[in-house]
Amino acid sequence: MKTPPLPTFLALALALGTGSVRAQVIENKPLDEKYFLNGEETLKAFGTAAEAALRSTVQFVRNERVFVLGTVVDERGYVVTKASEFESGEPFQIQTPSGERFDGTIIDKDTTEDIALARIPAGKVPPVTWQETGGLLQGQWITAPGWRAKELRVGVVSATRRKIERRGGVLGIGLDPNDDADELGVGIIEVFKGGPASKIDLLKGDLIVAIEDEKVHSRAELSEMITSHDAGESLKITIERGDENITLWATLEHRSKIFDPFDRNQQMSGSTSVRKAGFSDIIQTDLPLEPEGMGSPLVDLFGNVLGINIAKYDRVTTYSLPSELVRKVVADLIPAQSAPVKRSVPAEETTGN
Repeated sequence: MKTPPLPTFLALALALGTGSVRAQVIENKPLDEKYFLNGEETLKAFGTAAEAALRSTVQFVRNERVFVLGTVVDERGYVVTKASEFESGEPFQIQTPSGERFDGTIIDKDTTEDIALARIPAGKVPPVTWQETGGLLQGQWITAPGWRAKELRVGVVSATRRKIERRGGVLGIGLDPNDDADELGVGIIEVFKGGPASKIDLLKGDLIVAIEDEKVHSRAELSEMITSHDAGESLKITIERGDENITLWATLEHRSKIFDPFDRNQQMSGSTSVRKAGFSDIIQTDLPLEPEGMGSPLVDLFGNVLGINIAKYDRVTTYSLPSELVRKVVADLIPAQSAPVKRSVPAEETTGN
C-alpha cells in the first residue's frame, strides 16, 4: 500500500507526543484533551480521511434520533447500512450531511452478512472510493465517523481477518442440568425477564417436550433445535405443565440482547450491537464507535474505504465487513429499476439514543 504524504506523519507525530506534548509528559502534567486519541490535534493528522469519511455518510433517523449510519456506495444514491437495525419495521428517514431528509425504505437485505440497501436521490451525496483490503495489516491506522456523522474516530486494525460464526436465536431460558436422555422433555429452571419465553408465559417448572413437533430428550438436543434458527424466526413449542399439554409460538431473540446483561465484560462495555456474529469475513479494529455508528465507512489515511462497520462487539472491538464482500453483496441487491425517493420535511438536528 502507498505511504501517506510526509505532512500527515509530521502532524501525527506532533499530535501523539513530540514538542510541547512531550514536555507536558516529562513534567508529569495531565495531557491536554486535544492530544487524546480522538482529540483535535490528533484528528488534524487525518484530514484527508475525515473529509472522505464524512461526506459519504448519512444518518438514519427514527423518532428524531439517529439509530444507525449508512454509507453511499453508488452515484445513483444507493446506501448500505446494518440490516438488523430495521427489524422493528418502524418508519424512518435518511438525513444527508447537508441536513436534507428523505423518507426511507429498505430496498433489499442480505441477512447473512447483515447488510441492508436503501436509497436517496442521485447527486445528493458522493459515493465512496473503494480500496482493496488484501494488504491490510494489524496496527494499520484506520478511521470512521462517529454517530453524529460530524466527527471522526481513530483506531488501528487490531486482529487477524476471520469468519465470525453465527450464534442462532435464543428463547431466554435456563434448563435443568439433570436431564435424562431416556426420558421425554427438558425442564425449565429459569425464565429470563424480557426474553421470548417470558413474553409467551413459559414458566419455571414447564417441561419442553417438542420443538416444531420434533420430540426433545436432552438439553443438547433442545439447544441445537433452537439455535438452528435465527433471531426473528417463530418456533412452535410444545410443553407439559402439570397434566396439560400446551402449544405455544415464540419469536426468537438475539443472544446478546438476553444474556449480555449477565456478562461482566459486556457490562463494562456499555451499549453494544445486538447482532454481532454470523459474518463470513471481518476486519477487527479498536475503533471507539457506538452501536449507532454502525453502517459507516471504514476509511484509510488516503480517504479510501476499506469496508463497512457492522458490529460493535465490546468496548475495544468493532467488526467491519471488507470492501470486496460489501461490493459483491451490493451488486446482488441493487434492483434493475428503482422508484423515485420522496423528500421528507426538514427537521432539527437529531440526537443519539
